Amino acid sequence: MTDLTLGPLDAGAAGELLTLQRAAHVTEAQLYDDARLPALTQSLDDLGAESRTAR
Repeated sequence: MTDLTLGPLDAGAAGELLTLQRAAHVTEAQLYDDARLPALTQSLDDLGAESRTAR
């Protein structure tokens, strides 16, 4: 088994994660007719900061 280490995201990984996060929440936004869900409005800078403080 391969060891997995999670740490702060670099800019490229954060951008990919932001894209994935938005894609995952589009259906929910359509269901509730609300494109202002936090997962859809979070900025790249905020996501990067969140990944640096997550434990």
